[in-house]
Amino acid sequence: MKYKFIHEHRRVFHVNVMCRVLGVTTSGYYASIDRPLSKRAEQSAEIVKEVVAIHQEFRSIYGSIKVYKELLKRGRKVNRKTVAKLMLRLGIRSKVSRKFRVHTTDSNHQNLIAPNTLDQKFASAAAPNQVWGVDITYIHTGEGFLDLASIMDFSAARSWGGA
Repeated sequence: MKYKFIHEHRRVFHVNVMCRVLGVTTSGYYASIDRPLSKRAEQSAEIVKEVVAIHQEFRSIYGSIKVYKELLKRGRKVNRKTVAKLMLRLGIRSKVSRKFRVHTTDSNHQNLIAPNTLDQKFASAAAPNQVWGVDITYIHTGEGFLDLASIMDFSAARSWGGA
């Protein structure tokens, strides 16, 4: 990790200074340049490629457990926690979609209920602005829920043949 940082920033800072600050030897840094990757590092790189491929293949909805199971199906023997750590380090997360849940009014309460003075007799109004009906609903959109409130003057509806 330190050697990688030094290598990436060698054009910005002096290698000797970075080695001293990071507590490594310059000879160790230069030896690491020619040193081939360890078997573990190679395996880890292969697993990373497979994890990224599986995650993209399943439209980013698979989390670490499903990615782990898919790796097992494909013959890759790996620890579930290793997959979880790799995904965390790479910033790979599953898309979380919540189930649609209907939210209704809670009618089981002790509050006073307004009397039903209209009693479904919408045509009883003699003039406009005497009988109003109001309702609200929620519309699910891609950005969340929108509230829709509708208001209607039932006494005016009588003039055009409604109610």
